[in-house]
Amino acid sequence: HLEPTVRTLAATVALDVARELGRAVEVPERVIRAYAGSYAVRHIQASLAEVRRLISEGVELKPALASWPARSAFIAAHETVRAGNAFARAAYRAAGVQTVWKQGDECADCATLHEKTASPDGVFAQRGDLTDTKYVPASGLGHPPHCDGCECVIVGKRAGAPPVLGGPSVTPVS
Repeated sequence: HLEPTVRTLAATVALDVARELGRAVEVPERVIRAYAGSYAVRHIQASLAEVRRLISEGVELKPALASWPARSAFIAAHETVRAGNAFARAAYRAAGVQTVWKQGDECADCATLHEKTASPDGVFAQRGDLTDTKYVPASGLGHPPHCDGCECVIVGKRAGAPPVLGGPSVTPVS
């Protein structure tokens, strides 16, 4: 039942991108459904991994799981960055616009990605390009987050100017 929330976030991000581009843009339906499904899988896998770790370490589960509300803060922060950037990438891709990575934290890998441009179907980095590969999919890193606490974003590449947040002049890919 996460899909309505995910759908609302995707629509909000699409409106921001449309405002920036000066034309209508949508996040494709397949991206919204895929994101909602992949979130569920990520959440289940992380939960199972944590329970298995606790069991293997001989930790009593009930008190350990009582700390999971703290985990919810991590999930909320991490998934907000992931979803916002995933939907922005999908909207820019639908519009044929290149994206630029903007650093928002102190991570050394994120610093190397700052101002890097990716084509609508491209990635910012492959696993071998970065020191920390925890959040780099096998297909490559197409959008933030890259690290724990990541606050990076992607923006549209402006025509003839350095990328900035917002503005009507964005370079479509020919």
